[in-house]
Amino acid sequence: MTIHESRLARHKKNWLNEHRVIGQIIASLIGISLALWLILPYVFGDSGEQVAAAKKSVAALFYDKNEDFLNEKITKEQLNSAERQVNALKGIARNNLEKRLASAHQKFQAIEQLNDIYDSEQPLIVGNEVAEVTLLKEGVTKEQIRKALSAQPNSTDSFGKTVATLYTKANDILDNIDKANELVNALPTTIKTGESLSELVEQLKEVDEVMAPIKEQPQFKAGLAKFQKTTKALSEAILGESEERPMNEEVAERLFECQALAQHLSGTAVDRRPMIALTFDDGPNDTYTPQVLDILAKHKVKGTFFVMGAYVDDHPEMAKRIVSEGHQIANHTYTHPDLATLSDEKVLQEIEWTQESIRDVTGVTPDLYRLPFGSGGARVVKLLKPMTSIIWNVDSEDWMSKNKQAIMNQVLSTLQRQSILLMHDTHQATPDALDELIPILKEKGYRFVMPEDIPFDYHYY
Repeated sequence: MTIHESRLARHKKNWLNEHRVIGQIIASLIGISLALWLILPYVFGDSGEQVAAAKKSVAALFYDKNEDFLNEKITKEQLNSAERQVNALKGIARNNLEKRLASAHQKFQAIEQLNDIYDSEQPLIVGNEVAEVTLLKEGVTKEQIRKALSAQPNSTDSFGKTVATLYTKANDILDNIDKANELVNALPTTIKTGESLSELVEQLKEVDEVMAPIKEQPQFKAGLAKFQKTTKALSEAILGESEERPMNEEVAERLFECQALAQHLSGTAVDRRPMIALTFDDGPNDTYTPQVLDILAKHKVKGTFFVMGAYVDDHPEMAKRIVSEGHQIANHTYTHPDLATLSDEKVLQEIEWTQESIRDVTGVTPDLYRLPFGSGGARVVKLLKPMTSIIWNVDSEDWMSKNKQAIMNQVLSTLQRQSILLMHDTHQATPDALDELIPILKEKGYRFVMPEDIPFDYHYY
């Protein structure tokens, strides 16, 4: 080969190599362009309006900025709507929104599952508020709770901790039910003659304590029924034993430390607890009677209101409230005269007019009355039969002192074991003193009863 031919071949080879590289570059550019053509719509293909709308829908699912809790008004339809908007996206915004949407779905499902455990018509978690629900659904078991809790995603946010707490609470309830059932099954069903009751009382008090928060649980129905049957039988045995051998004061008081026995023994021969009947004269009115009613409701005790017929006519709503709140309403004449000075006809008129006023307003016909000033004597008491005259044996003297401390001192210094306390809902000092007296009386062990529950032989002064 000549030198010319050699140079020509070399140039030809270089030309081919150059064109081959150019072809490869062109092919790569075509490939990249095709890839970009396919990918770019998924990266940047969503309109700003689409992305903004989807973000807004997802953000609206949550209660707080940290997205720990769901919106308090969230619905399944709202979740599904947000999901449709997110699924319609093709760009990179979709990935982040899908994660947030998945979190909302998990939280929504967790709330629904809690309602399979607790007996509630409403969701237990609304926004960041947790309902005060204590009853489990009938048939819920520890295994069901364990499975439900294990199915929850590992979450350390406030919502996850709240859910875990509610499941733990449900499990604790079932633990208490198991413990209560064991204690009930260990109780005796009778007592031996001459046996000390101290150990029995301690056993029953322990059951009372464990049982108190679970009495209404459907899983404890059988245990509660057995406990009530057992305590009834024990109460009957105790009463039988007391008939054979008189019970001393200390032992009798200990029996009533146990609520289970107290409900069966209240009012029986072994009930030596002090009693008090709260009575209020000369109302009703719109100034002091409401305060007295509020205080009685606050301390969960009942009273007896000896009302004047004229004031019932003037303040019918107060008379209605006395009755509607579970208190006793009784007759204190129409105009508050000294009945000892009236004829039989006038006495009957004072009482009957008041009966009519009370009956017309409340629908109740009283069978108790109180003589104004306690005056009337045997004549009036006999005349008004079969109604019962209720006097008092502890006078607060609120009508005289009109001073809170003086009223308290007077009552506490004259208390009797079985007291019918006279007060008047006609002065500000009375509700003021009453609010402090009731807790003191409770601390002293007094039961709050109606006047006729106290055996009191005196009916007039």
